[in-house]
Formats: sequence, C-alpha cells, structure tokens
Amino acid sequence: MQAVIPSMRAYGGGLIINVSSTATKQVYPSVGPYTSTKHALNSLSTAARLELAPDNIRVITVYPHNTASDFISNGLLIGITNVEAPANADTPEFVAGKILEAAVDEPAEKYME
Repeated sequence: MQAVIPSMRAYGGGLIINVSSTATKQVYPSVGPYTSTKHALNSLSTAARLELAPDNIRVITVYPHNTASDFISNGLLIGITNVEAPANADTPEFVAGKILEAAVDEPAEKYME
C-alpha cells in the first residue's frame, strides 16, 4: 500500500484490495503466526479505509475460506504430515471471481459466499 498510495493520490483515487482469511474469524491450532499477520492486515485495512477515504482511495478486505492449493502442505503446518486442503475447498478461480466482484461492488469487506 505504501508503494501505490502516492500514485493513487496523484491520480485522484484508486482501489486497494487486501486478501485476508476467514481463519481470522475462528481459532485454529498451529496457525497462530499466520492468523496473527492476517489480523494485522485486517486492522491496517480498516484504518487505511478511514484515513484514505478523503483522497478517494477505497480499501477492501476480502476473506477467502480454504482454497484448493498447496499452501497447507507446503508450509502452513510444517512438520505435520498428511495434511491436505479440505474437500470443500474453493477453487482459485472461484476466489479470483469473488475478488473481481469486490472490485466492482466495492464493499468494505467481502466473504466468499
């Protein structure tokens, strides 16, 4: 955001979409560091939404559910074996579509419903 805000101000506004996680709305064992950084992003996004509104810079936070990817097996739960994305995980294309919807509709927050 720091890199793009000056340009957005110069152009009279813009849209920032930050990707958080629904994991910040629940408690899961072994993912404290991940959810902590996403909580920080939620707070930063809320503050930026208020602070940048006078400059016509809008800030959206999107909250994907489990997404079908190698994220879990490639690092989220290091040392825990046989971990796979849940069977009901959203496809990356579904998540991208919801992010596009957010870009069009511009809600303050967007969940993958």
